[in-house]
Amino acid sequence: MQMPMTADDILVSIFYHIKKQKKQKLTANREILHNAFYNARIKYPKVMSLFSFREREVFPESNQLDQALSNLDATGLISRQNLTPRYYFLEKSLDSSYKKYSKKILLEAGIKEADICKVALNISKNISK
Repeated sequence: MQMPMTADDILVSIFYHIKKQKKQKLTANREILHNAFYNARIKYPKVMSLFSFREREVFPESNQLDQALSNLDATGLISRQNLTPRYYFLEKSLDSSYKKYSKKILLEAGIKEADICKVALNISKNISK
């Protein structure tokens, strides 16, 4: 039985490919993260289709992104080990979760790994500014 693709699977895949770029952590700044994912949503609508954004205040916000970050943090795939959450650390367990579950789910949903790599590179560049 095919598992439905979730925002968590997309986030695991993106973070896995960011980690492959030799990055062990990324900003926990909501504005920077949401802007980067919003830009990726515009540029790669098929891959980012499960993320919707509302533009209410200063920057576009996504409930799906917030929830997926919280889920990955709760399961130990990413962690915030600092008192003021400045960074998310990409944990080793992220690799196995991607390889065992998310990769297959995305492939079955018609999302190619090369497309995820492009999104990850785009987001990585936007959060490094």
